[in-house]
Amino acid sequence: MRFVWHIISLIFVIYSPLVIAKPSEAHIIGGVFIYKVQSGDYLIKIGARFGVEATSLARNNYIEYNSLLSIGQHLLIDNRHIVPYINENALLINLPQRMLYYFKDGNLAAEYPVGLGKPNWPTPLGEFSVIDKATNKP
Repeated sequence: MRFVWHIISLIFVIYSPLVIAKPSEAHIIGGVFIYKVQSGDYLIKIGARFGVEATSLARNNYIEYNSLLSIGQHLLIDNRHIVPYINENALLINLPQRMLYYFKDGNLAAEYPVGLGKPNWPTPLGEFSVIDKATNKP
C-alpha cells in the first residue's frame, strides 16, 4: 500500500497542475494473465508490449533476467496500473509505470505503454502543450 501512495505522490509532484487525484476515485486498469511466448520474444520486448518492466517479468516468473525464452513457454503478466482522476482533456505520462494515459472529458479514453529516455538521455519532466496535430502524416 505504501508503494501505491509513493506512485500517486510522484504523479502529484510531476503533474500537479493537471491532476486532482482523490484516492477513492483512482482506479486500476489492466490485469493478470498468461502470455504464450512467440518466436522472437524476449523479456524486454514482452514488457514493452504490455507496459511491464522486464525485471518484474523475470521476478514474477522465477526466471533470470537474461534467460532465453522458449517458444510456447507461458509467462505470468501482471500489467495492472493505477490511473489517477483527471477532470479535463489531458495526456498523462506516468514515468514509473511507463504508461501514457489519454483523458477525454475527464474519462480515461485510452492507455498505451511507452518507451522513455535513458540514463544519458533522460525523459524531460514538466507540463507541456501539444502545438500541432496531424492525422496519418507521411
